[in-house]
Amino acid sequence: MRILTFLFSASLCGLYLSSSLRDPDLGWHVVVGRWILANATVPTVDHWTMFAHGQPWVAYSWLPEVVFAAVDRGFSASGLYFLQMTLALALSFVSYFVYSALSRNMLVGGLLGALVTISTFSHFGLRPQSLVWIYLLLTVGLCARIEDRGLKRFECCGLLVLFSLWANTHTSTLFGLVTVGLWLLSSRGSRIALTAGALSFSGTLVTPYFGREWLVFLNIAGHPSSFSSIAEFRSPMLAQYQSAFPILLFALLIVIALPQWRRVEPSKALLIVGMLAGGALVSKLLPFANVLCAALLAQLWQGSGGLNGISDGIERVHERASRAHLVPLLLFIAIAHGVILAQLALLPRFDPLSLPVEAMNFAEVEQLPGVVAHDFQSGGYLLYRMSDASGIPAQRAMMDGRTNLISEELWSKHQSAIYGEDGWRDYFELVPTATIVWNKLSPLTPKLREDPEWCKVFENGLAGRGYAVFVRRETGRCPAA
Repeated sequence: MRILTFLFSASLCGLYLSSSLRDPDLGWHVVVGRWILANATVPTVDHWTMFAHGQPWVAYSWLPEVVFAAVDRGFSASGLYFLQMTLALALSFVSYFVYSALSRNMLVGGLLGALVTISTFSHFGLRPQSLVWIYLLLTVGLCARIEDRGLKRFECCGLLVLFSLWANTHTSTLFGLVTVGLWLLSSRGSRIALTAGALSFSGTLVTPYFGREWLVFLNIAGHPSSFSSIAEFRSPMLAQYQSAFPILLFALLIVIALPQWRRVEPSKALLIVGMLAGGALVSKLLPFANVLCAALLAQLWQGSGGLNGISDGIERVHERASRAHLVPLLLFIAIAHGVILAQLALLPRFDPLSLPVEAMNFAEVEQLPGVVAHDFQSGGYLLYRMSDASGIPAQRAMMDGRTNLISEELWSKHQSAIYGEDGWRDYFELVPTATIVWNKLSPLTPKLREDPEWCKVFENGLAGRGYAVFVRRETGRCPAA
């Protein structure tokens, strides 16, 4: 019964993360994957943006991009939607199992797994970064095995394979290497920590670019300050949903650690504090901090013997409740799964309020003229809609989520446009723009409605959310007054 409750609880948490596809970067990831499948090689230059076309570029997430493109080719948007659901379930199950192994307590592991899984809600999507959280969980699990068994053949191979996968998925492998080094330093000594770190680093060189992803990481390391207006690069606000989880996990960690403070290894404490500080500065790092904070909490719980019997008391209550309410509990779990799955089945595959789905439908049906200008968040989806099966776009994007291809001048003009500041027209004069697809939350949208050069021909959504489409009046496509 306990195992059944454990599995269904993990499933519910994974389904909680599932929603319509809304990540703005998914579109360009799919298009890059299409290009790789069509050409049987990885790109070395940009093929998809107007102002960086031909510039050197490394497809540092080529592995998931190929998977995304293959699923999209076979099953279109529905395939991507269910792939995202599968990723959410994988994250939840891995969290549950890793924390149960670390704490050696299925109930405690389940509670920590649930907390960490739902803490990613604000950041989760069908994106390479979501895979990285799974890699980090597995990294901590491998480090715990090394602490118990030493650095044997299985652990060596595991680190090599895991970090090779990580390096072909995302540029954040440095966080994994730091985790390996600091997690093992105090418990196994510098020799084991350095050896494990060297093995892990070797894995990051097994890529089509032979480790050039490290240069990309160094190039984009300062982007949270250069592109601070992007939501995931901002500091989290204390009242935000995402901020509650590191605060709660850190508070629990303090409660567990204080009675046994001599057992807290300094290198692990440094790792947790450093990652929490990083998450306080850049919200994108909060899921990393939550994963590591919960991992140390689980290990300390196991070492504390359940805080003098508290764990045994919780287990007894859980067992009695399970025996007394077996049928109602199973019925509740079944109904909860049924309700959530029914809701998910009714959701649109792409979220029309977060992505310009309906705006692009309108533009295609009406065959609106000229180059389509757009904001930063829309570039990836526009590429998805305007590219063929081989990843070649009918129109390149002005920009997409690859900030390392956006010049300072281009970003400055985009920011003036997105906030409706003086000089906002400069952004649209970069190309012969006749059509604009624009996020309604932007302060520029009401200005475009009143501007004599432009007229609104479409909008969707309510309360400011959604997208609007504008065309130049001189095109003759404006509706009659």
